[in-house]
Order: sequence, then C-alpha cells, then structure tokens
Amino acid sequence: MILEYEYYKKFKVKIMDVKQVLRYLSCYFVTIAILGVSFACKNQKEDASESAKLKWSIEEQGSTILIQAGNFKQKILLDGINISTTSVKIGANEILNKAYPEINLALSQSKNNKKPELISDFDESQAIKSQETFGGKDKLIIKELQANYEDSQQWKEAILLSSRNWEGKFDKVVPVISKPGKGVTRLALRFRSIHQQPLKDISLAVIYEIYEGHSAIRKWVELVNNSPNWFKLDQVVLSPIPVGETLNKVIPLTPDDEAVGASVRSFSSDDELYGLILGSEIPSATRLLDIETGVMGYSNQYFEWILEPGGSFTSEPISLYSFEGPILENISAKSKPLDRCVENQYQAFLSDCIGVMADKAKLYAPRFCTWSNYGQFITEAISRKIIPIAAQCGFELFLIDDGWQKDRLGTEPHKTKFPDFDGMCNLVQESGMTLGLWVSCYRTRDSKDLKVIPNAMSMPLVKRLNDGFGMSFASHWRNYYAQDLVYLRDRYQSKYFKQDFTNIKFGDLAIGHESRSLKESYLKGLRGLLLSQKRISELSPDISTLLTHEIYWGTPGVPCDLAAMKYGGFYHIPPNDYSGLGPTKYLKKLVAEYDSLANKAEVTKDLIRGCWNARQRYYEHRGLPMHIIEYYGAASANVQKALTPEIQDRQVCSFLMGAPTVYAGDLLSLTQENIQHYRKRFDMLRHLQEKYDIYRNFQYSGVPEPTDEDWHWWGKLNENQEGVVVVIRGSGGNDQQKINIPWVREDCKYSMKQLFANKELGVFSGQELQEGKILLSLPPYGQDMLQVSKVEK
Repeated sequence: MILEYEYYKKFKVKIMDVKQVLRYLSCYFVTIAILGVSFACKNQKEDASESAKLKWSIEEQGSTILIQAGNFKQKILLDGINISTTSVKIGANEILNKAYPEINLALSQSKNNKKPELISDFDESQAIKSQETFGGKDKLIIKELQANYEDSQQWKEAILLSSRNWEGKFDKVVPVISKPGKGVTRLALRFRSIHQQPLKDISLAVIYEIYEGHSAIRKWVELVNNSPNWFKLDQVVLSPIPVGETLNKVIPLTPDDEAVGASVRSFSSDDELYGLILGSEIPSATRLLDIETGVMGYSNQYFEWILEPGGSFTSEPISLYSFEGPILENISAKSKPLDRCVENQYQAFLSDCIGVMADKAKLYAPRFCTWSNYGQFITEAISRKIIPIAAQCGFELFLIDDGWQKDRLGTEPHKTKFPDFDGMCNLVQESGMTLGLWVSCYRTRDSKDLKVIPNAMSMPLVKRLNDGFGMSFASHWRNYYAQDLVYLRDRYQSKYFKQDFTNIKFGDLAIGHESRSLKESYLKGLRGLLLSQKRISELSPDISTLLTHEIYWGTPGVPCDLAAMKYGGFYHIPPNDYSGLGPTKYLKKLVAEYDSLANKAEVTKDLIRGCWNARQRYYEHRGLPMHIIEYYGAASANVQKALTPEIQDRQVCSFLMGAPTVYAGDLLSLTQENIQHYRKRFDMLRHLQEKYDIYRNFQYSGVPEPTDEDWHWWGKLNENQEGVVVVIRGSGGNDQQKINIPWVREDCKYSMKQLFANKELGVFSGQELQEGKILLSLPPYGQDMLQVSKVEK
C-alpha cells in the first residue's frame, strides 16, 4: 500500500426549477448553461431575457429529429432504417464536417448455442497472488482461462452493426418522445429485427435525454435478445462522433492515469471560446473516452456481454455538455468559459441530473486514519492511547484501518490484539468522534461469509495475505456484504467504511455467479460493487461509504469517476502519500523508534511537498464535486519537531481545495502545541462549514492555477457567494499580492476577514473584490484564508 508520489507521477433527479437556475446566475464571471455566455451581474436581467428565447425540446421534422438543449443542438437523420448525426451545433458553431453514425457495436452468435461453461473448482496452488500483479500485469493463468473459454464457446463471425448501415440487420424503427419527469424530455429510437436473419427478434433502443436548464444531451443504449439464440455483444461505441477533429484543445477534467483514462474530458475550439464537456458513466477500466477524438464507449480490452435467450443489456449513459462565452481578462489570470461552466452549471448537472451519492451522505472532516505509522500492527492498546489525542485535536472521525480483524480479513475483530473491541469502539463514541472501520473484499476459508455462501469466492481463486481469497461482487455475496457492514454499524456504531484491496480486475468465472465470460465479469463485478454501495445506503442511510482506488480496479490505482460518484459516498484517490513521515523504510513504526535517524530539513521539505501533492491531485479531479475526493494524506506526525504550526496551516489550506481529509501519522509524536493548533484550526473549519458549507464548493476560474513557486488561490463560496478564499504562496513570488475574487456579485457588499492573522480587512463592494482591491502579505510558503460575508443593504 506504499506508493511514493514522485514514483507515481511517472505513470501517467431532482431537475432544476427556476430558482435553481437563477442561483447559478449570481456570480460575476459565470456561464449560464442555457446561453453558454459569460456576463457581469449587472446584465443579469438582459441575459435572462435572452435565455428565455431558448428552449429544450425534441422534435420530429420529417425525416430529421432535432434535439435542442438551450444553445446545444443535434440533428439526427432517419434515412429509412438508418440513423446518423448530420449536425452538432454550439450556438452558431457547427462542429461536424460530415455525417456520423450514432452507435457502433458487434454481435456474435454462438455456434453451439448453449450456456457458456464455467468453473466450479480451481487448484489453490495456481491461485493468482494479487499483490504480485500490482501495476496492471495479469498472470498467465488468466490468459489461459480466457483462451479455453473462447475455444469452448465457439462464436460465429461477428456481425458489425453501424447505425448508418442497418439494412439487412433491422427492418423497423419507432421514435418515441416522452417526458419521464419534470423538466426532462426523452427520445427513444427503437429498432427491431422482425423478419431479418440472423438478428430476428433482436431489438435495440438508442435513448436520449435533455434537462431543462442544462445545455446537455445524455444518451444510453438498451439491447434485448428475444430470440432463442445466444449472442455475444462487444465493440460497443456509444458516441462515435470524433469531436476532437474540430474541437482540438483537449483538457482532462479527471486524471488520465496509468490504468484508466479520464471519465470527464473537455474539447474546445482553438480559441477556447466554445466546446463540449464529455462525460462517461461507464465504471473504471471498462470505459473508453478517447483522448484525441472524444469517441466514447466500452473498452475492447475489458468489455463484452453475453446475451442469453430473453436476456438484455443496458449501457451506462454518456453525456455531452456544451459551453460558450468570451475569455475575460482580469488582474491575475484569464477567465475561460470552460472553467466557469465546470465550476457552476456542470457541477449542478452532476448533482441534479446524474446524481452524487456524497450529497446524501454525511461528510466527516477532518478524519484521522491509523494506517501510516501503525499500519497492520494497530492494537487496542495503541488505539486507547491515541483516541483521546485525536479527540483533543478535534477530529470528527477516527478510522481504524487494516489490522483490526482476525487475519487482517473479514469483519470479525482479532481477539488477541483487540480483547475488548466493543469497549474500545464505545470509547471512540464517548470521546465525541464517529468510528470508521476498514474492510476488504477478501475472506479466509473459515470466515462466516463462506459458511453462509460457500461458493462466494471468485474463480479463478485470487489470494492475498496467504489465507485470504477474493470474493465475488458478481454474486449474491454482495448483498451479504452490504448486510454485514450494516451489522457492524449496529454492533459497533461504525458509520463510515473504507473498502479496500484488489479483486475485480482478475475476473470471475465461477458457476452460480452472474458472469458468463471473463471479459463480461469485469463490468459485472464493478456493477456489483457499486450496487453494494447503493444497498448499504438503502439499508442504513446514516452510513458513509468510501471506495479506494484498489477495490475499484487495482494498484497503483485509478482516479475517481462519474460511476463511483453516483454510487459510492466518497473516493480514496491514488497515490497514498507519506510525505513528511520520515524515512520510508521505517513507515508503520512509531516515530519514537526512528526519530533520531531523520533529517529535520528533509522532513520539512517533505511536509511542504505533501501539501503541494494534495493540491495537484485535487485540482486534477476538478470536473467532479471536490468534496467526494479523499487524498491520503496530511502527515499528522511530528518527526524531528518539523511539524510547525505554519506547516499545520499549510495542511489545512491545501486539503481545503476539497475537504480536509484525511490525516494520518503517529499521534503519540504530537506536541501539546501541535494538538492545540490542530484543535484551533479544526474548530475554525467546523464553524465555517456549518455557516457556509465550504467543503462542497470550489471555484478556480479567473485566478492563477495551482503552483508551489508563486501565489495561487481558490474559492470555497456557496450559492450566496459567502465562505472563504484560500490563499497560498509558494517558494517565490512577491511579498505582497493583489487577490482578486471574481465569484462575488458586483452589486453587493462584503465584509472581509483574514482568518489566520485574525485581522478585519473591512467592507468592500463586489466590484472592488473582483478588481483585486485586497492586498495580502505572506512570507514564502505562507498561507491564509479570507472569510467572505455578505453585508445586507
């Protein structure tokens, strides 16, 4: 679980009503989704009048279907049984130079027309050792199993289906326009093969949705096999349109990492005045969102689906969101229409139309995690020593990471290391904190899980920690798993679960499980994992779940994506960062055991670098709601007395790009000054969160991008333009800096306070704040927070 940041970097519906729409018109530099135009607040009435001229509609016009979502228009041509997109416009800007198909896919019929053969047992000596495959390398046994499966099934030559050439494949098309919800309009283009062979009794529906107030088109596909034949579905491209050919300024809004590409990516015109934000809700490594063209669909490497007679497949949706507007100059940086859209309308679209599970879950911050210095060696004795310290610091949640369970697996406490686990859990509650527990997807053969569901293990077997076996989320075990976590909540009052370890990427071919092939099992497993999160929330809404990058695919890990956002409460992004905890070879030891071996200057440098690493990783995920992201982690250990109040302040500010999670280290090493300073700052954050809901907001348009060499700042302002602006200076830059705040209303007045310096700055008009009236002084590697409070007229 150790991965240093420098090493890691080498890889590389509630629908909006009128009030909700208007709340996003409140910033000075803001993009209205229905116009895609940036404007000053003094022109709001005029622009709102213009926006009323636009509409959200899906209309049949002869052989053409026009989808209009504000300033975003798509024309679909029905040419007999064929369909293609002939035009995509953002305002007056056409981005297509020719017609493109709406969907591509392939169907292969089984030669022997029987259910695929799976496995019921597996030689344990040939089990995959999951830790040996870190870095994405599959063991040879997986490739052998895949080959054997394909030989036994014997598929006929694939039937390639492109919607521009359905002749001889389908012979009936029915367009259906409906309104399934308030402000939602849906188009279903349903294609049937009534007479045509070999696809007789196959039906396919391409479904589009638009949402009033959003310049977005969301799309998915449903395929039904009502024939008596077995088919394999693969090569699915949900959006074949290569928008990157004309919109060739490409910016990932979630990271492109070694294992998995971005789930949100923007494509802009050369002048960056207009473009599209492409989003894919396909989970983890099964996703394709091409970095050059923007083509979206499923990964050919990791996706196929077996359609039994009477079976069906429904894809995850993909979406296109348009933006348009001028680039605005101000005193510190250019304000671009993409950035204004991402931090305003696009975030509302994610929350109101796609869904963000974290919006329903309790956000515990700050959190303390036991992993960094105590690791799997955590005991009840150590826990009872550090629980009071964590409470004194002001942590809201105390997470016992890996090491509390028998054999480090399952959900039963280790009786020797934790002789009174119930009492220790009660101590956390009595200390005023909420308990969190780490859990994995591995179990030993004598676990209670396998006593109840003997065939719950994935096949081929996946081993970890010698006696642990990977369990299958593509089986009924996922429901047992969800119920088991709810049991832990009821028994120990744990309301937060960190879920870990890699399993799904190795596949599952077990008899009695839901997968029918190795490649199908990847998506089945990921969907099962996400459904387990949904089930936990349904059973106990007060539980907050966290998915790690490991359980979501593997290590070094994958970034957070739209699918994880929809189902998991929070997400632990890679890599684990141990900067500032001293010599790495001594990790998972008490600081007292190696403190004299560390170099204070190096530790100080590492602590500062750890803060910079956090800001970079948060910023790379800016297309998602930032409060769902957990970056591991702020070093709450004082090695060589390097953890000064100034560095503690830098930790607080850096992790406040999202929410201040998670802190990890050796609390036994903290001085009383450290404890008191953490408490002072955490109390301040708690007050600000209660008053302004700062964790769920993030503004970055029109100000400098993150740097650790000069100044940069960002906003944590709510819909009323109140909250804080976080300011950080790097190693250089001027001693004084004008701080412009472009996200306030020009015609309002604001009371400003410098929180760390405890200095009242006075009352300013919104225009003065936009123009950089505030002049701030900070030393190199200094930081502060500016409280922004609206003054009533």
